[in-house]
Amino acid sequence: FADQTIRTNREVTFHDDEATDDYDYTATTEQTLSTIEEVDESTIRLRIDLALVDVKLGLPQKAQERLMKALSTAERFDCSLEIAEICELLGDIVVQDGAYNDGRKYYKEALKALEEDGDGRESERYDKVLAKMMGIAGLF
Repeated sequence: FADQTIRTNREVTFHDDEATDDYDYTATTEQTLSTIEEVDESTIRLRIDLALVDVKLGLPQKAQERLMKALSTAERFDCSLEIAEICELLGDIVVQDGAYNDGRKYYKEALKALEEDGDGRESERYDKVLAKMMGIAGLF
C-alpha cells in the first residue's frame, strides 16, 4: 500500500512506491468509515481530506457525496469551522460545474457558520468566502 500523508491544511500528497491506485485507497477508506458504528468528529476531517483527493482525481460527484456525509456529521456535532470549510468546498465544486445558485447557497451557509464561530466577519476565511460569493454575482 502507498505511504500516504494527509495534512489538515488541505494539502494531500501520496508517495507511491508500487503505483497504488489512489481511487482504490479512497474507496477502501470510505468502506472502513462506513463500518464504524460510532461516527465522531474525527470522521469529519477524514471525509474532507478524501473529498479533496476525489477532486484531484477528477471525481467531483464522489467528492460531493463525501462532503455531504461530512456536513451531516459536522451539523450533528455543531462544528462551525468544519461546516464552513465543507460548505465552501461544496460551493467551489458546484460553481466549477456552473451551478451558480447552488454555489451561492453553499457560500452563504459557510459565511453563516463562520459568523456563529465567534471570529465571524473578522476572519480571513470569511473574507475569502465572501469574495467567492461576490465573484459569482459579478460584484467582485
